[in-house]
Amino acid sequence: MEWRTSIVSRSPNPERKVELALEGLVEKGVIPHFIHAEQNDRLDSNGVDFLIFFNGGSGLALPIQIKGESGKSSRHRRKYPHIPVVLIIKSNVPIKNVQKLLIQTMKSYWNGFAPMM
Repeated sequence: MEWRTSIVSRSPNPERKVELALEGLVEKGVIPHFIHAEQNDRLDSNGVDFLIFFNGGSGLALPIQIKGESGKSSRHRRKYPHIPVVLIIKSNVPIKNVQKLLIQTMKSYWNGFAPMM
């Protein structure tokens, strides 16, 4: 997916920021891989921006949606109640903090179930 920079902030958009954070987690071996949904593909049409896979070969994956502002979050939750996690990522948040948020979210969601935890 090609990303655009904002003329105002020059920061990556929220999805691109999460993608960069996930790439770092793959490099560190925290997760084996992830899928970033293409615009208008099957995942995207079902409200999923990313599938984050867990270590251990279990095939377990966490579907998440990324938003840049909280107002869009509540609308998304009503439309796609089956997507358990909607992260709101501001453009000024450092990638390192996004990685910490993702790890915390994965731990909270699986609550120790996944082998990586």
